[in-house]
Amino acid sequence: MSVRQYLKNQLPAVVINLLGILALSLFLTACGNSLSTILFIAAVWLLVLAVCLLAFCLSRRKHLNRLLDLTEQLEERYLLPEIMKEPERAEEQVFYQILKMAEKSMLERIGRTERERREYKEYIEIGLPQSHWL
Repeated sequence: MSVRQYLKNQLPAVVINLLGILALSLFLTACGNSLSTILFIAAVWLLVLAVCLLAFCLSRRKHLNRLLDLTEQLEERYLLPEIMKEPERAEEQVFYQILKMAEKSMLERIGRTERERREYKEYIEIGLPQSHWL
């Protein structure tokens, strides 16, 4: 995940903050505050917003890279939910549940396929009379 991609995803929050700065600036102007005071407040607001966005972006990138590394180390990648920690964020919990459901489905399918192969092998080895082999 790139910083550009993250900022694109956070665009609604950035727009709301910019509208908040504009509204506050208009209010402070109407109250008779100086331009330098308004610019200082706006600059501090933008600085705090930028630091928060950057910190969240780096934290998110670190988390996602850790998940990618875990996935690359697995031979059976469908087992990822077994080794990853259950996420704390609500949106991630939904994806985690989807992964768990996909894992369960895959394990059921593997079990069914193994059972069918075993039954077929037993049928071939035991089920047919020896005279058919000649």
